[in-house]
Amino acid sequence: MFRSILVLVVTLLGFFTVMAGVVVIGSMRLRSSWADVGTPVVKPTHPAELAGTPIGATPPKPVTPLVLDEETDLPEHATLYLPADQAKLSGHARLDDRRGAKPPPPKPDKLSDRDKNKKRKRQRDDPRLTMAWIADMRTPDDVARWSLSPATAEKYEIDLTYGCGQGWGGDFIISVGGHDLPAHTQSTRNPEEFKVITLSTIALPAGPTTLTLRPARPLTGGPLMNLKEVKLIPAN
Repeated sequence: MFRSILVLVVTLLGFFTVMAGVVVIGSMRLRSSWADVGTPVVKPTHPAELAGTPIGATPPKPVTPLVLDEETDLPEHATLYLPADQAKLSGHARLDDRRGAKPPPPKPDKLSDRDKNKKRKRQRDDPRLTMAWIADMRTPDDVARWSLSPATAEKYEIDLTYGCGQGWGGDFIISVGGHDLPAHTQSTRNPEEFKVITLSTIALPAGPTTLTLRPARPLTGGPLMNLKEVKLIPAN
């Protein structure tokens, strides 16, 4: 009998303890919600605050987009590039266009897989397969002609990029700005091995003009050259 009464008392104490904890937690949550309801929400009303800038601070300046004028002239002292595919050709001169050509398939060999991959990459990246050049210039009637317009009157150094094989080449003339410049080709060992050859320096006026290149006389051997580009570099 005494034991039953003791168990009942302990059970009642545990029940009242749990209920007291629930009451305390509920009152704390109720106070928190009342505090939130009583706190006013302050919304920004100043234009600077609405833009995200503190009052009194200097707002950032708007960035003005850069607009390029399509009619703006080239800058002074600019290099003039005259590639082969932009030339007007006459006579038997023609454009040999290798751009976009696929490299030949590799021949069967005993190379390792790693060496085969290197060989395929060299063939794929071969610059001779991605270029265009002027070919078959053999007489003075075979002419390559470019239009250009220097921004200012100044001196330019003339560079040619061409290939000239064994038995090829000869005398040729470059005419530009009222000047006739005689020159002679230099062998590059292979007609598709291109090198940059510096000829001379000339003074050109500002404004439109024409540059022509042609053999000085009929050639009895191979053609004059494979001409890839003419470049005029400001000498100042």
